[in-house]
Amino acid sequence: WMEPKTRKYQATKDKVGEVATFEKAIKRPYFHVKPLDDAQLEHWHEYLDHAEKNYDDVSAVACLYERCLIPCASYTDFWIRYACYMESAGDIEKTRDILERATGIHTKTRPECYLFKARFEESCGETQGARECYEKLLNEVAPGLLQGIVAHANMERRAS
Repeated sequence: WMEPKTRKYQATKDKVGEVATFEKAIKRPYFHVKPLDDAQLEHWHEYLDHAEKNYDDVSAVACLYERCLIPCASYTDFWIRYACYMESAGDIEKTRDILERATGIHTKTRPECYLFKARFEESCGETQGARECYEKLLNEVAPGLLQGIVAHANMERRAS
């Protein structure tokens, strides 16, 4: 009766050992307006790479992404990466929620998330949602942004 418990204990111990190096390297697990240094950003990317490659459970990886977004909430690349991961996992509603949080709260003045969200909405067949995203981008966030104008025009051309 001890053998299954011993195997489970050893597997858990090995998993804890794997993430211990990542966990020890986290210097700021809380949000602050002061930017993270490059080493911390690189560390979070490595930790997420490890989780995506080694965890079978999508909810465990999503939990790590949510934890990562606390100190990295101001960085669009983490929001976009999380959205890409959830989209690849097949959870379209969760992806839409992530992009809504990014564009509505945390990175609402950054055009990258709006461009990504508009492309995502178009790829899901939501032309009106993509159109609204482009309009908000071009009217409020970054008027005159050439990349946004071209992407919007191309989307309208494809839609017609």
